[in-house]
Amino acid sequence: MKIRYMSDLHLEFDGRNEWVPPAVPDDADAVLVLAGDIDVDKHATRLARRVAGHFRAVVQICGNHEYYKGGSPVRLIDKLRDTVSDLTNVHLLENGTITVGDVRFIGATLWSDFNWADPASMQLAREQMNDFKRIRTGSVKAPYSRAFSPSDAIRIHLQSRAFIREELEQARAAGQKAVVVTHCRLPVFRPIRN
Repeated sequence: MKIRYMSDLHLEFDGRNEWVPPAVPDDADAVLVLAGDIDVDKHATRLARRVAGHFRAVVQICGNHEYYKGGSPVRLIDKLRDTVSDLTNVHLLENGTITVGDVRFIGATLWSDFNWADPASMQLAREQMNDFKRIRTGSVKAPYSRAFSPSDAIRIHLQSRAFIREELEQARAAGQKAVVVTHCRLPVFRPIRN
């Protein structure tokens, strides 16, 4: 299986929101992986919509920037899935999987764990990272009620890490190849060999 990988395109800048990647031979048989920071908020899936017909499948996850224009981690994923619900070969993953051929794609943003919840790392991030100024979160009933925090990121990170580990173990038990797609750094797990 051929995989085309793209990340950090930031199409929200410099009027690049109509950009499409140049065609490559065999794209029709390839899986396009969009690994976050493609565009912001509801526009994050525009590229996937434009190129879906050129690829066997499009697997996309959100990076941190997708949430920057009012996107709440509580709501944005569902909103983005709605924007591509008519496309059977586009798969937006957040602690989710999709099998294409004989390959299991496992996807999550995988927010930072801030060096295992180190207080100094968390404080520095809170003060200096735009994520904690521009992203809003809250409960299902009030999804934009407060600023996203390093503690929120750690909570989601731990859920994602457990999900990824479990999916890798299931893939190994099934004799299936697996591709893990994240935006942030993947923690080091013990190698899983087939």
